[in-house]
Amino acid sequence: MQQEGASSMHHPQADNMKTWNELLEGYCNDRLTPDELEAFLQEADAHQEEFAGAIHAMLVAGKMPQAGDEPLRERLWQQVLAKVRLADETGIPVRSIRWYRKTWFRVAAMVFFTGSLVAMIWLMNPTPSRKNATSGTSMAVQDAAPAHEGAILTLADGKSILLDSLPDGVIAVEGNTKVTIVNGQLAYEGSHAKNDEVSFNTMSTPKGRIYHLQLPDGTKAWLNAASSITYPTAFPGSERKVSITGEVYFEVASNARKPFLVSVGDRATVEVLGTHFNVNGYADEPVISTTLLEGSVRVMNGNNVVLKPGEMATISNAPTLSPLPIKIQNADPEAVMAWKNERFYFDNTDIPTIMRQLARWYDVEIVYEGAIPGGHFNGKPSRLLPASQMLTLIGYSGVNCRIEGKKIIVME
Repeated sequence: MQQEGASSMHHPQADNMKTWNELLEGYCNDRLTPDELEAFLQEADAHQEEFAGAIHAMLVAGKMPQAGDEPLRERLWQQVLAKVRLADETGIPVRSIRWYRKTWFRVAAMVFFTGSLVAMIWLMNPTPSRKNATSGTSMAVQDAAPAHEGAILTLADGKSILLDSLPDGVIAVEGNTKVTIVNGQLAYEGSHAKNDEVSFNTMSTPKGRIYHLQLPDGTKAWLNAASSITYPTAFPGSERKVSITGEVYFEVASNARKPFLVSVGDRATVEVLGTHFNVNGYADEPVISTTLLEGSVRVMNGNNVVLKPGEMATISNAPTLSPLPIKIQNADPEAVMAWKNERFYFDNTDIPTIMRQLARWYDVEIVYEGAIPGGHFNGKPSRLLPASQMLTLIGYSGVNCRIEGKKIIVME
């Protein structure tokens, strides 16, 4: 049952039982006898690189559990956590515990430092539905839940409405415009007379919240955690202009006669006619980035550039009195859209950058105990993991963290 490109390892005790790949498949499906399990664990412990290569080959060949097999993926992940916790609590050098603490540590380190087994992160990460992730299931005391749907809407009169769990229906009236919740999404309905005063609303997501709304012109906007968008309740003039902070993904309703403008504070403006693009304008990130997925946009800050699909424009966030150059580079759409697709995307990413993302996503403060750890990491873990499991993954790379209340402590 040898897979193409997979290792042909055989433990002497396993020669008359099963091939390495049969042992691996049997392990994943809980079908090994005690002797076969011992052979599997010894083989994995003795041949680190071949073990990693065999798993990678089986993943590529589609012979390992994939995203659709949630119960098995969840069980494998819980097995890893249970054995790590047991070894930490007891110190008992049981072979199965030793294998997880030694072999899995090394394999996971390979994932983070080389990216050669990123697929294993997908395999081992439980990826429950957002409903399950936010349904209030009890977790360990020292933990933080991932971000969930919710936001604060500030109306023109200054009134604030918490949108986390409102039912469908009209929640406010702004002039001739009704503000409604439809299938959990904010939308605007109504018309605007020429002499009507234009009102402005602000949608903001605190840390630990994300939200999706439809603007009065039909444009759709997705807000990442710790973001905001300010917009009129109608677009009666010759342009459609909004302003944002943080990170927002737009699917702009086409209107060639009325350009759509996105202002990122006083640092940049993005002009479009009808397109899909993402703007990352967090104040604590080193650059403001605009990534075009479809259509055409112009990025302006005194200078201006026109992007093609698949390109990213970046502007330094450093304070300056004069416009800074706009740099254009090829973008990785998967990396840019990972947040919207409920994944983190770490590609040679340093710890400070990772921790800024975790702070916004889990609504926590990051505290460094001593020097900031070095190193760069790779992986694509699910954003639906509770913070404790995310920190367990990071811990496999040698960076140790703990949760204390609303803080993640990064230990030297």
